[in-house]
Formats: sequence, C-alpha cells, structure tokens
Amino acid sequence: MCGISTDIPERMRQEADLRIAAVAFEGGGEGMMVLDHAWQPMRVNRAFVAITGYDLQHSAAALGRLLDSGAL
Repeated sequence: MCGISTDIPERMRQEADLRIAAVAFEGGGEGMMVLDHAWQPMRVNRAFVAITGYDLQHSAAALGRLLDSGAL
C-alpha cells in the first residue's frame, strides 16, 4: 500500500503568506533589494529600479556604491 498525505490547511496558509509577501515586495513605493548570505543581490523590486536606476543585473556591481551612497 502506498499513500500520500498533505496538510491542506498548512499549505493554504503558506500560499497566503507568499501572496502577502509578494504584495509587500512589489505593492509599495519602497525600493527593496533581497541579498543572499554572501551579500549578493537575489532580487530587486520595481521601486528599487526607479529610485536607483539599477536593475538586478547591475545592482550586484554597484552594491558597494549603493550602500555608501545613503540611497538605501
């Protein structure tokens, strides 16, 4: 016999949490950058690009200048 068990309420809560996080990340006017454990940018939102002019690809190269600039 083989079976699969899934905690549906827990999965629904996790999906709701992800939707809330997505709205918070993209919905406001605040620029946000997500960094990994090595301080490398993983994601930036549209407001970050509008404020700094750096997209994800270019923010890694400019991270030191951004942190020293007071723009973040």
